[in-house]
This record gives sequence, C-alpha cells and structure tokens, in this order.
Amino acid sequence: MASNPGRGGYQGGQQWRPTLPQGYLAGGYFKPVEKGERPALRREFMIEYPKDIAKALEDREKNKSTQLRRFYDYCIRIRDMLDRGQSFCEVEGDFCRLSAFAKYAESRGKVSGLFVDFIQKNVDSIHSKDEFYAFVKHFEAV
Repeated sequence: MASNPGRGGYQGGQQWRPTLPQGYLAGGYFKPVEKGERPALRREFMIEYPKDIAKALEDREKNKSTQLRRFYDYCIRIRDMLDRGQSFCEVEGDFCRLSAFAKYAESRGKVSGLFVDFIQKNVDSIHSKDEFYAFVKHFEAV
C-alpha cells in the first residue's frame, strides 16, 4: 500500500522524496525591471515557494526548527559581514560552504535531502550581494 506522497514513504515501489517546486529559481529572484528601477524580489519567493517548501520540509525527525535555524543564523552572520562593508566577493567562500554544511548535516540524519537541494540550488544561483539579500529574505519566509 502506498503512503500519502505528502508525508514521504513509498509510492509505486520507490521511496517518494519531496522536491522543490516546479520552476523554482528558473527566472531568478527578481522581477523584470524597467530602466532606472531597482530590482524587486518576486512575490513567489515570499509567499508561494516558502509555503510549498515548508510543507515539504515537515519531516520533523530531521528538519527540526533548531537545525534549520542554524543554517539561517549562518546566513545572517554573512549578511552582517556585508552590512559592515565587506564585498560579496570577500564572503562568497563562506556562503558557498553552506552546501558542504548541509550535506554533512544530511549524512548525520539532521536534515533531509530536500533541504540539501534547497541550499544547493540557492548557493548555485547566487552571484551578487543583491541576490544574497534576496535569498536571506526568502529563507526567512521558509
């Protein structure tokens, strides 16, 4: 008998694993802007995606709020370095370490593969200070 896919388990003889929403990060974090406008975070990164991702991360044997908070707090420390005047280039190495931290936490059973995917996909998509700030807001919403 297949388990409810929303809860994980087996479906069709294979273990079902939650995934990130379809099209996640395909268009980047920001709305298209007209000349002279400042970039604005796309609405789905504050409402739809966080709701879907949080639901998919509901495995509380792994994705405990304290564990996820450690990753978020690490991002806040990097944001604070940027706020104190460091360039994104200077902190990018620290930010990229987040992927390795997530994989290590997964190997210890602390987070799910979906959380690793979430971190990895975002790390791969961020190449500027503005994108990093957008990610922090998005992560907070999750």
